[in-house]
Amino acid sequence: MEATQIQPGGDEEAGLDEIRKILVRTMSDVASMMEADRSTVFLHDERENVLWSAIMQGQEVHQIRIPADRGIAGFVWSHQEKVNIPDAYQDARFNQEVDKASGYRTRSILCDLVRTMEGRPIGVVQVLNKLGASEGKRAGDAKFDHHDAMLLSLLGQQIGTVIENVKLRQELSKNHRNLQMAFREVEKDKDRLATSIRGERFKRWMTWGSVLPVVALVGAYFYASLDRHEGTEAPLKVEARATDEPKTVTPVVESIREPMLLVSKLMPLEIINHVSPMAGRIQERLFQYGQKVEQGASLIKISTAEEEGRLREAQTAFYQAQEAFNRLRDLQKSPDYTQAVWRRNQARTALERSQRQLLMTRKLFGDGIISRVEMENEEEATKQAEFNYKSSEDAVVGIQEQASTHRIAAARAQLENAERALKETQKRIDQAWVKARTSGIILKPVTNAGGSGQGQPEVEPGAVIGEGGALFAIADVDRYALQLQVDEIDLLRLAPGQRVNVTGDAFPDFVLQGFVQRIASQSTSMSAQSDGSGDVSGPATFSVRAILADIPEEAKKFLRPGMSARAEIIIHENPTALLVPIQAVTTDLLTRTTTVELYTPETKTREKRSVKVRANDGGRVEIVSGIQPTDRLVVP
Repeated sequence: MEATQIQPGGDEEAGLDEIRKILVRTMSDVASMMEADRSTVFLHDERENVLWSAIMQGQEVHQIRIPADRGIAGFVWSHQEKVNIPDAYQDARFNQEVDKASGYRTRSILCDLVRTMEGRPIGVVQVLNKLGASEGKRAGDAKFDHHDAMLLSLLGQQIGTVIENVKLRQELSKNHRNLQMAFREVEKDKDRLATSIRGERFKRWMTWGSVLPVVALVGAYFYASLDRHEGTEAPLKVEARATDEPKTVTPVVESIREPMLLVSKLMPLEIINHVSPMAGRIQERLFQYGQKVEQGASLIKISTAEEEGRLREAQTAFYQAQEAFNRLRDLQKSPDYTQAVWRRNQARTALERSQRQLLMTRKLFGDGIISRVEMENEEEATKQAEFNYKSSEDAVVGIQEQASTHRIAAARAQLENAERALKETQKRIDQAWVKARTSGIILKPVTNAGGSGQGQPEVEPGAVIGEGGALFAIADVDRYALQLQVDEIDLLRLAPGQRVNVTGDAFPDFVLQGFVQRIASQSTSMSAQSDGSGDVSGPATFSVRAILADIPEEAKKFLRPGMSARAEIIIHENPTALLVPIQAVTTDLLTRTTTVELYTPETKTREKRSVKVRANDGGRVEIVSGIQPTDRLVVP
């Protein structure tokens, strides 16, 4: 640990109180479970980049904070790896000044990360001084072993899960309080709005109360003036006019068709670029541009000289990786490992015999039977036996580490990578002949911008091509498509699936049938503006793709990519449309309702009826629903 800064817990936010209490309880539990003298759990503060923990001082919980890159805990956090230190005073990362200031003697240290359930590190857990004694050692000399390391790693995950759950619970509680406050504010706003509405209603009634008397006086004066008017004209008779025969029309049943006319060019439905599967030199080219080929035809052969060199390198790497993997996998069965284990066992036996001899020698020296020199010689022999045993044990452990699960897994991964590289190289050599992936006409490669390939160099024998280099393109001329540009005003009239009729001067005897496949979600002017190209002035236009399906075989003989074409998109078509004069329809802009007035001659009555209409040219409107062909509509 490093020099620390201690802050009282009261200075922290109230939401950290529960976490601090958990840390205090956790440190005691971890020390007990790990059979350690002390333990500390540090959490990382991202804002200040420090590690902090909670400690008890009397009856209060205080906080200790250390830099996130200092001391043993800081090393574990910054390097994201565990440490197991048998002797703290032999490790340069340990700060001995803390022991001197506190009077505590740190011997062994085991430190690991605190992680959440997702594996995200949030702190460090550290235990000091393993308790208990092994055979022949004092209690203070006990060290943490790999079983302790595994247990501490599991405890770190459990601690991280608990801390994360507490934080989530606090966050949910905070959000709940915020929602309650927001709900109360909404209720207050609703009350204020209701009060305002009542005030406005009162003002409105007061206004009408002052206006109505004036209107009544004006009406009375006007009525009196009519009575005093001298003349021969008769007064207006509304009833008489209501019984007059109105002018009416009946709907006309006609077949209507509403097209949208656009011009474009015929393009193959699909153009597939063919690229080189490997780097090399073109050996043969078995086609001419514009030639029609069938799927699977061999078109270009690429020299495999360079790729065969890579194949030999891949084979060498594969055999080396295979040998390394087999050696590690069988290392613990090898004669070297067997001999190392035998030497360790011999050294252990010699050490035990020397230790027993040393005990006897010390007893004889204590009884005055032998001299001090003899006892010291026996002590030196025992030290030598201990050294021999440690060396033989290190040799066995070294071989075991070489054959560890991680090393074997790494060797297996290298072998698999080498095998994959070998197969891919062999596959590229097998693809020396580039074949047509579809039937169609061979073109120059299509550029990324969608160009036809004009200006692209032709692939000739002897040319050097890189891996992935464009060779040629094959256009599927059995099916065609149109890329149409539609003004933003007309865009809403289009929908996928609408029928398209296509004609052209180059094929006047054919009307090709198709349909709208796709409508762009953004304008072409926006696309041009985003990449800095094209004219972005004027109305926005949108790209619409139409597919020509079921082209007659006779027509295919006349069609070529790039031919001009006239597209007629059928926006609306109805063979039995009901058409009425536009004067017979009334639209209320406020209520957005459309009505007609029906007249029944037998009863001399009129009836308002809501209808659904569709605009049509020629001063007539199509009635989609609401009337029958035999109905009579009043025309003003």
